[in-house]
Amino acid sequence: MKNKRLIGLTAAFASCLLGFAPANAAGTDAPITVAVGVDPAFTPFFVADAEGMFKKYGLTVQIQQYANGGEAADALVARSADVAGVPDFNLLIRAPRADLDAIGVYVEDVGNYVKVVARNEVSSPKDVKRIGIVPGTFSQYAAARFMQAYSLDPASTELVNAGPPEMPQLLQSSAMDAFILWEPWPTRAAQQGGKVLMPISEFDLSYVLTVSTRHDWLQDHPDQGKAFMQAMSEATAFVKEHPAEAAAITKAAAQTPEALTELAVKQLQFGTREISDQDRDHFEKMLDFLTEKKILETRPSLDDLIVHGFAPAASGQ
Repeated sequence: MKNKRLIGLTAAFASCLLGFAPANAAGTDAPITVAVGVDPAFTPFFVADAEGMFKKYGLTVQIQQYANGGEAADALVARSADVAGVPDFNLLIRAPRADLDAIGVYVEDVGNYVKVVARNEVSSPKDVKRIGIVPGTFSQYAAARFMQAYSLDPASTELVNAGPPEMPQLLQSSAMDAFILWEPWPTRAAQQGGKVLMPISEFDLSYVLTVSTRHDWLQDHPDQGKAFMQAMSEATAFVKEHPAEAAAITKAAAQTPEALTELAVKQLQFGTREISDQDRDHFEKMLDFLTEKKILETRPSLDDLIVHGFAPAASGQ
């Protein structure tokens, strides 16, 4: 097992011996390609770019937009991006395919942003016989936890695979009784005649979105990694303090309706921090699910995946 605590020490030592800074240290013009989704959970990336926070810390950043956090993670694995905003479940699924580093959390959902949405005729979890999920995402894991919490028999409960944009219409056509997804899809389904049955906090479920990168990139660019997290720390504070301005920035960048971003600011906990022991416990439970269902053949090591020392609080700043 590699010791990731040593990231950057080799580069720094060589720099001292040779008398110059690493070629890709913060403050150079080397661009960082950043992969993000387009829903409001990715707002801090757009804010940091638009408000000059990346530039403040000497970073040249190119934002690449993808349909969701899973596709952003795929870009990281494919080496099409250097850094990405990646939900924890998506990160864990892809960890065996690439040497990835999660260097911090920038937003947390304590269970209000992802919701169980049902047909109007559904009055309780016991009425749900068909659940819509997006396979390979947190939606699939949340459905399993929902079924477990309300003792729904897997043998008589059907999982219906679909993409997020299809869910509201499939719900109204009775192709499913409920689905479990993040915003904006619960709001859109409710506008089309469905209803929010409950947030996932009702069955004690939460998740985080991480700032993640590849191990080789971070090893070569430790200063840029720390500078990036500094910029994200300022951006998450801006989102909390100026939700209307953050919403306007996200609309301009990703065409996300401003009302949805303002709703997200109320329902999500934006803030840059280290990955905690509690996060790690949640990751372990997700990995239990992924290996039990044989979605993953190889269980990734969290000691290898989680890297400390890059979030501002860890560096004493």
